[in-house]
Amino acid sequence: MAPLYRTMALWLFSAAVLISAAMGSFTYFYEMRLVDSAIADHAVSEARTFAAYQSGLFLPPGSGQETITKPEAEVRLKHFLETREANPDGHFIIAEIYGAERTSLAEAAGTSWSGVKEALTVATHRFPDSTAPDYDTVTLDGQLYIRVVVPLFVGPVGATAKRLGYFEGVYHVSEARLASIRKRLVSTVLLVIGVVLGTTLFLVPVMIAVGRQLVSLSRQLVSANIETLEVLGNAIAKRDSETGAHNYRVTIFAIRLGETVGLNHIQMRALIKGAFLHDVGKIAISDTILLKPGKLTTDEFTVMKQHVGHGFDIVASAPSLRNASDVVLYHHEKFDGSGYPKGLKSSDIPMTARIFAIADVFDALISSRPYKGSIPFDEALAIITEGAGNHFDPVLVAAFITIARPLYDAFANLADEAMARQTVDELTKRYFTGGPR
Repeated sequence: MAPLYRTMALWLFSAAVLISAAMGSFTYFYEMRLVDSAIADHAVSEARTFAAYQSGLFLPPGSGQETITKPEAEVRLKHFLETREANPDGHFIIAEIYGAERTSLAEAAGTSWSGVKEALTVATHRFPDSTAPDYDTVTLDGQLYIRVVVPLFVGPVGATAKRLGYFEGVYHVSEARLASIRKRLVSTVLLVIGVVLGTTLFLVPVMIAVGRQLVSLSRQLVSANIETLEVLGNAIAKRDSETGAHNYRVTIFAIRLGETVGLNHIQMRALIKGAFLHDVGKIAISDTILLKPGKLTTDEFTVMKQHVGHGFDIVASAPSLRNASDVVLYHHEKFDGSGYPKGLKSSDIPMTARIFAIADVFDALISSRPYKGSIPFDEALAIITEGAGNHFDPVLVAAFITIARPLYDAFANLADEAMARQTVDELTKRYFTGGPR
């Protein structure tokens, strides 16, 4: 089962990689959003700090209060920008003041704006109607900038506050702050990825242990099911004056022929189940007919033929046994259409039933019964060969001829049920505990 555990570990590792990538990406963008928001909050605070000391800029001439002219406002704004250039986190490099009517009142740039003004101010101005600022981030030549528009109000910001105007600016995040951001991002993302991978490494042995337990339980269940099939088949065989060894031998012959003609796992399971249960319908036949030592009358044989229908009813009632129904119902059909119960012919007879018919007749020929003795191998094989095209599928007969002698030598006289059962167990294991389901 090592390949299964390797596959399980590979799946877990692949899932961990995908989850790590997803969580890492989510964490990255979430952290960037937090960083953007924090920097924007700082930029908003700076903007409102400037506006609080320049309220005269928003007063119209003749208002009776001290007003500030545009040239003077621009000088003050430029001075404000230059005094903030030493801020270790970053500073505004370009700023513009607008009135409540969104007309420009002042504009200035710091000493470090050269070469970026045109690239960062080409976008259409976005003036928020709410009290919340509007901002977006821009990366240019590896530098991080935040373009922000801050609504300015008289007094505390609220629904009834009077709007004075707007502060628009481009905030440059310093190299030191950007390096700190990147370090934090890398640390957080690596932590998330490490947690995911660490959890996966913890789960791998747990999953393997659970898998082993499930495989063990599955094998026990399969073994119990096969044992049930064997017991039921052997019980019917013994009622028909057979031995359990007959059921095992005919199953071995059918498996070997099925393998020779290349049946897949699903077909082999159906064949094996059908081989064990092929005569299960005889449970409904009276002992008077079933155990009669001589030849059956026509009426008695008519009753005997009903066992395939009874068997079909029995296996069809259990979902796990339904795939055995082809063998149970049709193993007495003949290739030329002269068999029963439906007179099917040629390829209309299911493949598993055609295979089992050869195995069943061959075992009957080479085995002793209360009413007959066994016949030699050559005579038995001759009967099978003569039946090609009428009783049996000629293609299957040709395949059986290639394996008949080794099967006869190994199992013809095998009456030891324990040894026969061991052989069957070894053959069936590969089809019920491995391969595709």
